[in-house]
Amino acid sequence: MKSVAVVATDRPVRYGKQLVGHMSRKILGEWTGESGHLDFHGRGKVHLSAGDDVLTLELVADDSEAAQLEEVVGVHLARFGSKDALTVSWNRESGEAGTVQGPYSEEDMKAFAEARKARQKS
Repeated sequence: MKSVAVVATDRPVRYGKQLVGHMSRKILGEWTGESGHLDFHGRGKVHLSAGDDVLTLELVADDSEAAQLEEVVGVHLARFGSKDALTVSWNRESGEAGTVQGPYSEEDMKAFAEARKARQKS
């Protein structure tokens, strides 16, 4: 299955590079110039490309993995871009809507931080 999100931002290269840099600590990822990729170890792949005021994410994954990978990638990107109110809205090639992440409020960001602290304690 293929799922695409076109994220409006005046800083697509910055957010693409930040997303790949962060996620490549746990999965395979690379950013070069104005594009990059993430490889979820056989579960799926994401190609990222920066354009004029957009960052395009193209996910290819099995149907059983698509929603979870949309969520993982989208939440990270929307959190990084919370001050710019980034929204990641996925559309699947089948025509059905995918998942949506963001925009996140200041309260949402505090909740993410608290949940992270709780996970680290356990």
